[in-house]
Amino acid sequence: MNSVSFTRRSRLDGTILCRRWIQYPDYAAWQRQWLSGERLQSQAQYWRDTLSGAPARLALPTDRARPAQQSFAGASGLLSSMRI
Repeated sequence: MNSVSFTRRSRLDGTILCRRWIQYPDYAAWQRQWLSGERLQSQAQYWRDTLSGAPARLALPTDRARPAQQSFAGASGLLSSMRI
């Protein structure tokens, strides 16, 4: 939501909305600085140990070959609206 619609909506609703002063780039910079050095090495080692017995590849149904001719056939159904 851009700042114009944010301001307009808060005025129309009669509510006072507080802006968040910390944006995602601020959080990402903090996290990058926090997760460095010894802490990064510790976390990396934890995940290496935790995932050491995990299979390298999972045999999921999506691993099957795709059909030669793609089909967009699908099921249809009736949707009803629910009021809460």
